Amino acid sequence: QAKMYRTSATTDLEEKLLISTNPKAPPMTDKKKRHRLFVFLGVLIVMSFVGICPFHHLLKVTEDDELKYKAPEFDIDSLSLILNSEEAYWRVTFSIKNPRENATVRYYSGQVSMIYEKGFLSTDLITPFRLRSEEERLVYANFETYPIDWKCVKKMAVDFFVLMKASIVDPRPGSYRESVALLRINCKTASIEFPVNNNGMVGIMSGGKRKCKVVMIDNNRK
Repeated sequence: QAKMYRTSATTDLEEKLLISTNPKAPPMTDKKKRHRLFVFLGVLIVMSFVGICPFHHLLKVTEDDELKYKAPEFDIDSLSLILNSEEAYWRVTFSIKNPRENATVRYYSGQVSMIYEKGFLSTDLITPFRLRSEEERLVYANFETYPIDWKCVKKMAVDFFVLMKASIVDPRPGSYRESVALLRINCKTASIEFPVNNNGMVGIMSGGKRKCKVVMIDNNRK
């Protein structure tokens, strides 16, 4: 087969004819080259945006999750009731834990309400306190209500509703992150029973600890 080589004598017309008759090298103008380059760059930009943005969002959620979304843990540790002819004295002990590894929680004054059959029996206030990383402590609330006829009740269950404000702070050096949350704590069906041998004068909680549900209804980043 004859082959054509570029020589000094080869004319421009012959060179164009050679290119046009070669099926493996179709002609491509500068305009097409620029178009393909722009398309390629556009695809790269779109892929980078789609891939990087969710990853950046994931990093941001992971960074803020420790402060904003991990709620404190509340339990009813114990509940007691002392009766006399005039009043009933209640004492509830809450076990409160800060599950965060790198955050301190400062609790402001909170209000605890005791509820029986959807009616408020009494309220008490919780004094401010602070929990460091993974720290747990007991908090007490006391109530006075009308006397209860234990012979009629025998066994009753009360609910507790706690409303308090908390400031969640990252204590690590150089960090100024803080999240302020308003907490609603619902503790359902803490059962009181009256042992027979105490003549109904003292009631105690039955069934062990009660887990409370914590809802962070407001969360403003400072």
